[in-house]
Amino acid sequence: MDRLVSVLIPHYERAALLAETLQSLVSQSYLNWEAIVVDDASTGDVWDELKQITGRESRIRLFRRAEEPKGPSKCRNQALENARGEFVVFLDSDDLLAPWCLENRVRQLSSSADVDFAVFPAIVFRSRPGDQNALWNSLDSNLSDVDRFLRGTPPWCISSPMWRIESLQRIGGLNEKLRYGEDAELHLRALLVGLNGRKFYNAVPDVFIRRDATKRFASVISDDLLDAKRTYIREGFHLLQSGHGDQRQVVAWERRYFEELEFLIYNVRDNRQPIQQLLDEWMENYRPSAAIRWLFRAYGVIGRLTCKRAYVLLRATRRIVLGLLPLRFRTSPDDCGFENAALPPKQFEALQRRLGKSKSLSEVEPDCGNDS
Repeated sequence: MDRLVSVLIPHYERAALLAETLQSLVSQSYLNWEAIVVDDASTGDVWDELKQITGRESRIRLFRRAEEPKGPSKCRNQALENARGEFVVFLDSDDLLAPWCLENRVRQLSSSADVDFAVFPAIVFRSRPGDQNALWNSLDSNLSDVDRFLRGTPPWCISSPMWRIESLQRIGGLNEKLRYGEDAELHLRALLVGLNGRKFYNAVPDVFIRRDATKRFASVISDDLLDAKRTYIREGFHLLQSGHGDQRQVVAWERRYFEELEFLIYNVRDNRQPIQQLLDEWMENYRPSAAIRWLFRAYGVIGRLTCKRAYVLLRATRRIVLGLLPLRFRTSPDDCGFENAALPPKQFEALQRRLGKSKSLSEVEPDCGNDS
């Protein structure tokens, strides 16, 4: 089972959090790993701090990007180009691995020769692992994984899979045009091209996703974020149109335009131009009927005029618009969102006990779990 694992970490301006992330690697029960950190042109002081942090461990290699445009996809692809492992895990620079993570994942992927990537549960935390019972999302659903990615409720995040490196290279790594939704696009593309993934539903969560007040690109509304979200929708459409998806999936993706329209109405104050740009791309790609175009435009105009002044009227308008739009634009009862994704209480208590065995978490024994 002594396979080299490459852990690929993009970084920008948060050296202190990265130090915690790297400590969770050093605390792994599985020793044959390398970490490749690619910094996205942090300031000079942060870069000097990074060199000190990463220089303490020979298994960590540090690279620096100075080119524009910035973005985690470019960092991850540069890390992938320099990876020497048989297996690959992506890890954000503020998240943590459970001490049993790599040992468990290598065992499972090594015993499944026909599997291109294996997916494991992830759980979120605020200040320390185990401080809340909220899975990143449930791996289980009545819907297929492809449909969940199409509907915007992805079943797993960037750190949930362990990949065979040749499978990841075969699909070209991440889409470097994306700064938003790049992980969902990667996973959707992997499924559409026919990579064989296996989900270990019942495994103990082995990666902890930070959800604190730290500012992130996707949490601060800006022109760059709005452009990135629109690019994600556009690239998803092109992916499905390129022959990887079928017509049903192309039709299902159209709902993303309506969801983004609502995001702009409810969250962006000066939304006239972004709404127009979104509608222009939607009409170019889908060529909707005159009636549907009118509904989208009317909703956008009414939303812009009433969101801050007549919220009740806006909600009433929304109900009318949804009632008139075709079913493909509406949320289905089968949609599996993020609201109720949690471990059963007894499993969460067991996880907390295991995490409490050691301050460093390094003494927690691995638990392989089973897939279903």
